[in-house]
Amino acid sequence: MNKIFASLIVLLSGLCFPGTSSASVVPCSASDLVTYVALDPAGCSIGGAVFSHFAMLNGPTGSLPFSTVTVTPMNVSATVVGIDFGFDPSTSNGHFYDNVIQYQVSSPVFALSGVGLALTGFDVSGSASVTGITDLCLGGAAVIGGCNGQPSLVVTDAFPSDALTFLANATVGVATDIGFDSGPEGTDSSSLRTASNRFTLAAAPSVVPEPAPVLLLAGGLIAWIAARRRRTPSIRLS
Repeated sequence: MNKIFASLIVLLSGLCFPGTSSASVVPCSASDLVTYVALDPAGCSIGGAVFSHFAMLNGPTGSLPFSTVTVTPMNVSATVVGIDFGFDPSTSNGHFYDNVIQYQVSSPVFALSGVGLALTGFDVSGSASVTGITDLCLGGAAVIGGCNGQPSLVVTDAFPSDALTFLANATVGVATDIGFDSGPEGTDSSSLRTASNRFTLAAAPSVVPEPAPVLLLAGGLIAWIAARRRRTPSIRLS
């Protein structure tokens, strides 16, 4: 009987105080995008957020892929984390380069409530241009064009930064499209040092299990124990 009650206490403790996963996520470090793609499925952490599911997709028809994209994690503050994507500043001369970088941001403690996109270190001549687009998918994987009706961030060398806020969410899919366009004649040039995404973290409410399922299970186990005791014949010594 004591073993049954001990098992009941352990079971209820597990329901009321769920354990955390034993799998550890390594901190993000400066590297290239190929290394980040290989981190899946666990990804890596920056402050209170986990970055995972990295992928690099080709841009529009006629564009060339970047030869190398570097990734630098940015732990700006307790509530702002992000990633800088670095590019070879000489690759855009006379050509149209474009790639879409997809990834996912999640947080077990905080909620994500905002995002920014900024271009730094750009150089543009003539009719050439540098463009960045960040599409979001709240609560899911990244989708080009966005989802859930969430607007996109669009920046150019003329307006190199933008930001937006959204309903706090534990997981956000991101698709950031960066392009260097040498202009319609193909003779002008554009370059970019980094394109960065910054995420704002907000405190998330703690998850408390609903008491009804726990009490229902406890009542069922207690009733089963009582019924078993009634069915067990007592043994008396003569």
